[in-house]
Amino acid sequence: MIRRPDRFTIGSPHSTITYTRASHGGGRLEVLEAILEPGSASADVLRGHPSEECVVVLSGRLVVEVTDERHLLGEGDSCHFDSNLPHRFVNESDEPTRFLVSVTPPSY
Repeated sequence: MIRRPDRFTIGSPHSTITYTRASHGGGRLEVLEAILEPGSASADVLRGHPSEECVVVLSGRLVVEVTDERHLLGEGDSCHFDSNLPHRFVNESDEPTRFLVSVTPPSY
């Protein structure tokens, strides 16, 4: 069990996104809660890494870009993809977007 105030915080070197780890480190599955600031993206360019991801939007709107596809997600929507493919998250709205990302195997 991890209480919210005890979560490990991970800042991305590529953007204005903040992750907190909702799962224990060292396992085969990583669950992160992310907050992406308005008008920003998780990276300047699409990037891939050897994992698989599932994203669930908790509040706000999120664009998930995977190769040449754009998926617009609203609150409660989800998207599952092969993270080997170049991808990034974009918040095109005026409000912060909060979402969960499940990654296996972990990348952070």
